[in-house]
Amino acid sequence: MKIKPSKEFFFDEEEKWEQVDPKIQRQIHGMDDKIMLVKAKFEEGGVGQLHEHYHSQVTYVASGEFEMTIGYQVKPLKQEIPITYRLM
Repeated sequence: MKIKPSKEFFFDEEEKWEQVDPKIQRQIHGMDDKIMLVKAKFEEGGVGQLHEHYHSQVTYVASGEFEMTIGYQVKPLKQEIPITYRLM
């Protein structure tokens, strides 16, 4: 799948937050057909739906913490600890 690359520079104050779920917000800070960088906010009780990506992704948790499942591994992610993951 070919995706048009996003712009070159991203600044928090210029990017809109997208409401993904009633308790989850995200800012997409860049993407193309190979990688995506997302900044996310999970409120207490927020649950991201299990899904797949065709590209690698970098996620930065802006507040809170949650568990991420990749394949059969479940790992806790906390505020300000970036994680990069790739397709399995």
